[in-house]
Amino acid sequence: MHTTGDILIVSAFTVGGGTSTISVYQWNPGACPNSNYPNISGSGQVNVCAAQNLFALFVDLTVGSTGTCTSNTPACAVVNNQQITLGWPYAPKFGIGANNAPAGAFYEGGIDLTNLLGGAAAPCFASFLFETRSSQSTTAVLKDFLVGSFPECRMSMNKTVACTTFNAGGSFNYSYSGNVINDGGGDLFNVKVVDVRGQNYDCGTLPKGTSKVFGGVPLSTDCAITTGTSATFTMTNHPATNQATATADTSPSGTTPAVSADTGVVTSTDAPGGGCTPAPGLSVAKRCVTNFQVSGNVVEVRVDYTGEVTNTGNDNLSNVNVAETASGAPSTAAFGPFNLAPGQSVCYTNGQTVSAGPPATGCPALTAVANLTSGTPTGAASYFPNGVNILATPD
Repeated sequence: MHTTGDILIVSAFTVGGGTSTISVYQWNPGACPNSNYPNISGSGQVNVCAAQNLFALFVDLTVGSTGTCTSNTPACAVVNNQQITLGWPYAPKFGIGANNAPAGAFYEGGIDLTNLLGGAAAPCFASFLFETRSSQSTTAVLKDFLVGSFPECRMSMNKTVACTTFNAGGSFNYSYSGNVINDGGGDLFNVKVVDVRGQNYDCGTLPKGTSKVFGGVPLSTDCAITTGTSATFTMTNHPATNQATATADTSPSGTTPAVSADTGVVTSTDAPGGGCTPAPGLSVAKRCVTNFQVSGNVVEVRVDYTGEVTNTGNDNLSNVNVAETASGAPSTAAFGPFNLAPGQSVCYTNGQTVSAGPPATGCPALTAVANLTSGTPTGAASYFPNGVNILATPD
């Protein structure tokens, strides 16, 4: 199976094996759809069709035993011009001893893909196939095959976002942290992370097989924050979504194509029943005592009372009103409106803000006395129940 852009490198041994040449072709059916093209073997022509589907990038360079790669030779190869001993098992066809390679049996070669294919536009190749051929022709019968792969540079990343607290004003506080991971075959350099919340991080060098943490509370020291001061933010919508991206160079100089990664959209997490769940609450407490008070020629029962309203939730409450239906009162007494912050109380009989109760400090003290009283406690509310008046005797 061929894919447009595949590279075919042919290393040929001609003239009885004494002449070594290397040619480089690209699989390009669009540019070379026919089989009728001139024979360019040995011509050195490039950027022309060499055969059907094959576009010549580098053709028939004779390298012999002294070939070297320079900036002017984007493809090169070399073979041994005399017998050599190899460092691995090798069975020669001739009786020259095990692991010995005769002249022309050991080959090394390579191509500069960036040079041949146009700098940063060069694609990334992840696999290769070695094969032996019956001749130097591009249409020769293929014999043995060996498949392998290249260690591609690759980077991935992840991120978690968690709601930490809910504010009384209705907003949510979040924190985030993430990992940038080198899961490719080479070291990465100049690793940068950009978070959508506006923070930038410099993670430096990331050796292959390692990872570094960005963000966190407190901030991780793996990746230095360069824009912003923390990995926390506040939003009024809930839940929040956000993501982060990373870039890295594949060489220390930054001259090779960069790699990048993206977390994708990340949805924040919120622990069930945790501090990020709005939970409004309100409580009311009331205390009262009875005393006797002389009114004209009668002794009346007087009820003195206080009460407080407390915000027991985690959200601000506004326009709080209390309707006090005192027994025997001619009408319902109304207190309010007033606002309550979480944990705040108001003594509604006198409107004083007090600490959370009960009993709430700051509400008037209520005392039942043994004798007749003549005035209600300061700040407290009082009423005279109907139907319990008692006639006073002269003595």
